[in-house]
Amino acid sequence: MKKHINSLLAFLLLSAFFVPLAVSAARVEIPNPFGPDSTIWTILGRLINWAFYIAAFGGVIAICVAAFIFLTSAGDPEKVKKGRNLITWAIIGIIVIFLSKGIINLLLEILGAEARIE
Repeated sequence: MKKHINSLLAFLLLSAFFVPLAVSAARVEIPNPFGPDSTIWTILGRLINWAFYIAAFGGVIAICVAAFIFLTSAGDPEKVKKGRNLITWAIIGIIVIFLSKGIINLLLEILGAEARIE
């Protein structure tokens, strides 16, 4: 029984080497979905641009929510403080968002990468 299992295992291993030879006759070309001249840097740049606009929109929404909290506080010092803090951190976040592309390009320059994020 053990001899048959070893023979079967040897046959499967040998056939695994010959299957790619039989399949290599069929060539399949998969087009690049990102475009013909896309590199990892262009794809990364597109993702960063996408994240940039989403984050900027989120910052504007955060300021609107903070303004709503501030305006509906009705003199409650806790809500006024919460609204002011939210506005402050939303503005800081928007500043960081607008500086992000410059920070990324600075890091790429330090690391010696050839590509830049536009």
